[in-house]
Formats: sequence, C-alpha cells, structure tokens
Amino acid sequence: MKKILLLALLFCNYTLLAQPNMTLYQMHDITQSNILNPAVPISCGWVVGFPGLGSISVGASTPVSYNDLGPGNDTLDVNNVLSKIRNKNMLTTSAAVNLITIGYRSERTFYQFTVNERFSQVSSAPKDPVEMLLKGNAMYVGKTIKASPSVNAIYYREYAFNIARELNPTLWVGARAKLLFGRMSLKMARNIAEFYTDPGTYDLSLTTDLLMKTSIPGEVIIDPYTGKISDFEVNIKAGDLSFNTSNIGAGIDLGLVKDFENGMQLSTSLLNLGFINWNKNLHTFSQKGTLKFTGPFSRTNELDALVDTVKSFLHLDYTEESYAQLLSPMLMAGINYPVNDFLRLGITGMAEFQSGALPWAITAIGFTQGLPIVDLGLSYTVTPSSFFNLGVGIGAHLGPVDIHFLADNIMAVFKPFDAKYATVQLGISFRFGCGDGGEGRRDTPKEIPCPAYNQYRK
Repeated sequence: MKKILLLALLFCNYTLLAQPNMTLYQMHDITQSNILNPAVPISCGWVVGFPGLGSISVGASTPVSYNDLGPGNDTLDVNNVLSKIRNKNMLTTSAAVNLITIGYRSERTFYQFTVNERFSQVSSAPKDPVEMLLKGNAMYVGKTIKASPSVNAIYYREYAFNIARELNPTLWVGARAKLLFGRMSLKMARNIAEFYTDPGTYDLSLTTDLLMKTSIPGEVIIDPYTGKISDFEVNIKAGDLSFNTSNIGAGIDLGLVKDFENGMQLSTSLLNLGFINWNKNLHTFSQKGTLKFTGPFSRTNELDALVDTVKSFLHLDYTEESYAQLLSPMLMAGINYPVNDFLRLGITGMAEFQSGALPWAITAIGFTQGLPIVDLGLSYTVTPSSFFNLGVGIGAHLGPVDIHFLADNIMAVFKPFDAKYATVQLGISFRFGCGDGGEGRRDTPKEIPCPAYNQYRK
C-alpha cells in the first residue's frame, strides 16, 4: 500500500479514457470496437450488452513498475527508481464499465444507445524535483528546480446515442452525442512550483502558485491555529454518486471508416470533445508564497519519512468554487491492408491532448477477418514509458453470444507488479436477427483455409 501511495506522491496522482485498448481499434468484427470509433457498425440485426458486463476495461501506464520501487513495503530502491524515470514522467490510469448497450442496424444505418461509467486520470512531473526528494538537495546547491506538477482526473456517467451511416459502399461515418453527469473530479488549474537551495546554508525554499479544484464528497478539516488545512475526510456514499445529477456536461465523438479499391482500410476518430460543469461537493485548494526549510535536505530510503516530507511542503488555503472541466480530446487513427482473405496487417496511433502532458501509443497489429466463429489479433505496442508490449485480442461468436477479451500487454495479466503499461478489456453481448440460424454473425461467412474444419462444417 505504501508503494502505491509513493507512486501517487511522485507523480501527483491524488485519485485512485486515458488508456484505450489499442489492439481493439481495428478489429471491427468485434462489436465493441465502436467504443473507439462511432463509425463502426454491427454487420446486421440487434446487439444487446449483458447488463454491467457488456464491456469492462481498465488501463494504466507508469514510468516505473510496482516492483521497481524496491523489494519491501517500507523501503525504497532510490537508485533503481531514478534510473527508470525520465525528464518528463506521466502516470495514467483509466477504467470504464458498460451498464447498458442496445444497438440496431437497418440496412445502411446503425443506431446504438449506451450507458457507461468512465474514469480517467493523467498526471505528470519532471525528474529533477523527484530526484531531489529522493536523494537530497546537496547536488542542487545554487540551482532553481521547476516542479510544475500536473494532474487531471475525472469520473462521470455517460448516456450516449450513436448513429453511423454508410454514405457509399466504401465509406461509413459516425457520431455519438453524450449527456454526462459528473461524479468526482480533480483539476490542476495552476501549477507553478520552484525549489531553490541556498549555496551558503543549504536551506531549501519552495515558491508556489498552486490552484487545485476538486469535486469530491468529503469534509475539509481546518487547523484553528493556522487557518490552513490539516486533513480531508472523504465520505463517499454509493447512492449519492449513482443518482447525482448536479454536475452536468455534454460531449461528442466523431469517426469514419474508409475502404479502398486495393483492400486497404483507413479508420480514424476524434473522441471526448466536451465538458462538465461542476457545482456540487466543491473543494478548492491553493498555495501561494515561499516556504523555507532548514537544510541540508537529506536522502531517505524510508517511505514513511518521504511521505511526511512531501506533506510538510503543503500549507493549503481553502475555498469552495464551481468550475468547468474540459474532457481530454483523443485522436486515434489506423490503417490496415489485407495479406489474404483472412488476415490483415495494420498500424494504429493514439494521442490524448492533456494540459501539461501528451499520452500517446503506437501499435502494430495482425488480425483475422470474416471467420465465422472467432476473431484473433496479435499486437505490439510502444508507449512513452514502455517499449515492449505484446498484446492479444480474442472475439468468440457462439451462436447469439459474443465474448471478447483483449490485452495490450498480455504479460501484465500474469505479472501485474512488473508491468509499466497494461490495458485489459472484456465483456459479453448478444446478437439477434442476422438470419444465419445462429451459426455465425457474418452476412456471408467465408470458409477458413483449413480442410478439416471445412469438412466438419459440411
């Protein structure tokens, strides 16, 4: 638990769709790929998501893994941590749960209604202040270190209506309109922070102009002697969150899928254009001025001491202010080309536009198409913090039941404490009305190049 808290402190994550499943994006035979591109339709008939299990996804990307922090729960491997982090470090986490999905395709038009719970968080911090906290300020005598932490976290419910239209036999376009109800939020509105070490006394001074706006159910405790915040007690009630309609917002997703004469296919989408107005459970924290600490500031390997040191830098003022928070737009694009009737090779790119950070990922993928029972994909993903991530995608079509499982880093499923990057998505849905007797869900299933299987089908 202390290691998890340390990750939060190092990279400004005070909470806990920043990490989409890259393997899924171009596997359009899996219905849930339209989560990432509203232009992707189902092939025919109806689709209904299993309530609460239609699709569940989680993702995270960190500069260091849990085990990189050290072998114990109370100590820290300082040198190992510093060898892994970069000049600019990002910590992203995300989660989404599909509560309701109902979709229908009528010839050239696809309609879908969904209800989802969504959470995403992106934090960033430069290396120098982290190194100073871990090793002390002796190596920074006479220097000014810019900290400028950044954090943006949001949790909301989404009611979405998706319409996709076939403009011609080679082009689908789609749009998804979304009504949003905010649950919790954390937004860094100003993030100026500088450390300076006096060359004569080794005293450490911290000059800040910080402004953090939050919407979190809880109570702030004010120290009666200093007038500053002494504690914050979170008080989350499931009922209050589930039925909260006070923080209202709106959004839109856009997408297209284009097929070319040579068999090449282009997919692109722009997601999360929107905002939420926050006016309930409001807490605004600010800190402006200069604090001084008697030096030298020493290195520590004890996590408790490090946590106490970071807390000692905080002398926060408190108010309550409503605010607006933009969603973080995400641009995704992919292109693939057929190797034969059953296999395609492609590449997908993603960039999310955050204040103070730019999470990105690039994925190479090979995947099957048009098979009657199963879709398979194998991917390789590169992110800012992790350069080797082997992923898999599986979609099983068992009569009217569709099951999907996708992971961008399959080893993270088995060794989560060694992973720096991971996304997992899975779910169950039902398909009706395709007119194929329940055997498959394609309009015209192809024969697989496997004589034994084809003989079995006959």
